[in-house]
Amino acid sequence: MRKETLKAALVAAIKKAVTVRPSDVVAALKRAREVEEEERARSQLDAILKNIEIARRILSEEELRREEDPLRARRDEDPDARGIHHSPAK
Repeated sequence: MRKETLKAALVAAIKKAVTVRPSDVVAALKRAREVEEEERARSQLDAILKNIEIARRILSEEELRREEDPLRARRDEDPDARGIHHSPAK
């Protein structure tokens, strides 16, 4: 496996790990929102659920873009592929 391919796969896996919540967790949050009586707590649960949906949408858009043009998606994720090079630390 080429270094660039491995790097892209790791970036995708990390993004997914920090943005995707299992369906049972989302369902539990929705149930908690339905039965919660305290307005502040409901508001926080609403914000959590909204953030989960936003993350899911962003990830879906990135996956679609990657399927449409794998090279462009790699350039989006990899600064070296865009021609942006960082000088080594001294």
